[in-house]
This record gives sequence, structure tokens and C-alpha cells, in this order.
Amino acid sequence: MEAQKSFYVTDYLQKRADMTPERVALECTISGRSITYAEWDARASQVGNWLRDLGVRAGDRVAVYAGNSVEYLDVWMA
Repeated sequence: MEAQKSFYVTDYLQKRADMTPERVALECTISGRSITYAEWDARASQVGNWLRDLGVRAGDRVAVYAGNSVEYLDVWMA
């Protein structure tokens, strides 16, 4: 029996960004702002790189104090 490969939510975002980069991934009903999968993947990667530069590693816990916003989802996907 083969071991099942782990699949993370961030893997889904990267895969969707590769398959349908211009498709809308997020839309804020309050501001009307929308973000494509490619934009969201790039934003989440930027946050992830910033956290790594600060010394955060896989398995570390990071506190996030944020309201409901697209920016919160960037951090969540990082």
C-alpha cells in the first residue's frame, strides 16, 4: 500500500493559481474588491517570505490580530 502524500490548503492555492491564474479567488462584498488566484498566491508567498526572513519556521506558532479582510487570508495562506 502506498503512503498518501500530504496535501495542504496552500497546495490547493498554488495549484489553482497555476491552472486558472486570472479567475477570481476572493471577492469582498463590502468594498467590491476582487483578487485572482495568481494575485492571492503571490501575496501569500510574499507574507510567507517575510515571516521566514523574521526567523519563523514550519511548526512555529504565529499570533495574528486582524479583522475580517483579504489581508487576513493572505496571512492564513502563508
